[in-house]
Amino acid sequence: MLTARLLEGYGCNSEFRFSGVELPGREACIADFYLPVEVESYQQGVAQVVLNVPEPIFHLEIPPWFADRDQLEKHLPPNWVPGHRANHLECSVEADWFRLANKKLIAAGSAATDDERFAVSFQDKVLKVELTNELLVLPGSGDAWPKVYTFKTSSLKGLPRKISPHGATLTMAGKRLAIGNRLIRCESSQAIPQRLPPSITDFVKAMDSPLTGLKMLFEISDGRVTVDTPSIQFLTDDEVETLKERLRECMPLDTIITDLWDWDLNFEEDLIDDWYFAAIFGESDCIDGCADVLAEYFLKKCDEYGLDFNRDADPEWFDSHVLEQATEFLVSWRRTVVAKYGLAKM
Repeated sequence: MLTARLLEGYGCNSEFRFSGVELPGREACIADFYLPVEVESYQQGVAQVVLNVPEPIFHLEIPPWFADRDQLEKHLPPNWVPGHRANHLECSVEADWFRLANKKLIAAGSAATDDERFAVSFQDKVLKVELTNELLVLPGSGDAWPKVYTFKTSSLKGLPRKISPHGATLTMAGKRLAIGNRLIRCESSQAIPQRLPPSITDFVKAMDSPLTGLKMLFEISDGRVTVDTPSIQFLTDDEVETLKERLRECMPLDTIITDLWDWDLNFEEDLIDDWYFAAIFGESDCIDGCADVLAEYFLKKCDEYGLDFNRDADPEWFDSHVLEQATEFLVSWRRTVVAKYGLAKM
C-alpha cells in the first residue's frame, strides 16, 4: 500500500510525504519520498509519483495510471532526480563524530540566554557550528550549502540525545533546520561569497618578506641562490590530488614515456610524491636525477611486462634513448607548467 501525508510547516513550503511497504517476495519493497504540494501540471505530479515508486509495491493490482510509466518521463522537470527533495540541503555526519558534538550542542542550548545565537554552515565537506564560545568542526558528506544560517541557541536544548548508529543528517528546508526529529526555525542567513583563486598580487603580498629576501640573495650572489622544492606537507589529501591533476594536464603526450599508458602503467601514480614534485618544482639540477628514476621505471616495466620496443636490437642504444626521452619529457613538462601557472601567466 502507498500512502501520502501532508506535512505542513516543514520549511517555508508544505510538502507531501509518500510511503509504503509491500512484501511481494522474501524481501520488502519500500517507498519513501517527498514531493512538493504544487507542480506544473497533473501529468507532472503523476510522473513524479510513478517514477519514485518501485514497481513490485503494486504486485497485487497495478493502478491504470501506473501502467503508463514509460510515457511519463516527458512531463518531468529538467534535471529531475528520483527521491530528490527540491530546495532541501542535507549534510550527513557519522555517528561517532556527531555524538560528541551533540552533547555540547544540548549543553549550550540549556545554558543559553534568550539573545544568544549560533550559526551553521557546510562547505568543502566540513560542517561548522559556531556557538558563542566554541566552534565545532565536523567532517560530513553532501553538497555544499550556499549560505550561513543563524538560529536561537536556546532551541538546541530540545535536540534528541540518542544518535542513530547510522549517523545524523542535518536538513535545511526553507527556513527550518531539521536535526533528527527537532525542527529549528532559521532567523537569518547570509550568502557565502564565491572564492576566487588568489591573484599574483595576493601571492606577492603573502610572500612579501621571503620573496624580498630571495631577490636580495639572488642579486648579491650573482644568481647563485637556490630555493628548496616547495613542501606539500601542509596540504590535505584532496588538495594534493588537485595539484597533481593540474600537473597531469600539462604532461607532454607524444612521447615514448607516455606510451606506458597504453598498458595501464601510470608512472605518475606509482612514483612517490617526492619525485613527482621535485621533477616539476625542484631546481634545474633535479632534472637529471628525476630523469634517471623515470628511465629506470620505464626499463623495469619493459622487462616486467615484456613490452615490445625492439630493445633487443640494440640494448645499449635503447637504454640511452629512454634516458634522453625521459629528460626531454621532464623539460617539456616543466615548461608547460610554468607557461600555464607561472608568474608571467598570473
